[in-house]
Amino acid sequence: MAGTQPQAPSTILQRLLAILDRLSKIYLGALLVAVLMLMTGRALDRYFFHTTFDAYEQLASVGVVWITFYGFAIAFRDDRNLRVELFEKLLPESVNRIRLVIFDFIVLGMALVINGTGWPVYFVLGTQHITGTPFTLAIAAAAMQVSTLIICVLCLFRIVAGIKAIRSHKAMDGARPSHNVVPPI
Repeated sequence: MAGTQPQAPSTILQRLLAILDRLSKIYLGALLVAVLMLMTGRALDRYFFHTTFDAYEQLASVGVVWITFYGFAIAFRDDRNLRVELFEKLLPESVNRIRLVIFDFIVLGMALVINGTGWPVYFVLGTQHITGTPFTLAIAAAAMQVSTLIICVLCLFRIVAGIKAIRSHKAMDGARPSHNVVPPI
């Protein structure tokens, strides 16, 4: 078409990130509902039907593990993670931008190490079955692997955004440079 302009890569990336954000909220909600249904089913099974199905607690605990690790990745994405920010308000904005990029490189390295060393654990736990289910304990270990991969991708986005901010010397809002690469919905 003659009159249409191609979209800027940042706009496409922002839309993709917004879609992924919505999918992550749906996924987290589905996990919470699944854990709630499992625990409700356990209570109904035990007190009303007087039967025992051992897998309720095991599956619910796997769900809680997934919620925990996934929540860690989401907290990192939203820049709500814990880190030492002792000198943040004392440092100039340009130094803070550099500090944030260095922090993201460190987190990327740690996430890669955790992910790399987690694969043997994943495979070992794949040989241990969860009682009363067709699943193995690898399903719980997969939560750590998936969350560290998400953190690696987020770190790469944040590093690119941070380097762009350093190069452009663009003024950032507030005393603290914004680190969130996911646009608000």
